[in-house]
Amino acid sequence: MSRRRFSGKAMTATALTAIALLTAGPAAASAATAVERTAAMACGLHRAGTQALYTSCDDRNEWIFVTRIFGSNQYHCAGARRTIDVGPWNDVFRVYHQHWGC
Repeated sequence: MSRRRFSGKAMTATALTAIALLTAGPAAASAATAVERTAAMACGLHRAGTQALYTSCDDRNEWIFVTRIFGSNQYHCAGARRTIDVGPWNDVFRVYHQHWGC
């Protein structure tokens, strides 16, 4: 039966990868960076954890109408190229563009 031996370089690379994964875990992921990362990925309605976010990708402010499953429907002003929190993800049904400028 032959035994495989790892080279010193392979073991060092494996150890460094493990350290990087362990140190970049939950401590590095804050709520603010999660919102920024999510906002960079999508325009319109999207999810970040348990929250529903709306990102306006236009250069103008936008009035939106948020329909809810359990709560009251609401209007929000989404600033130009901004992301806003429109409520809990499990309560937001849809978001509709109403008009530009607010």
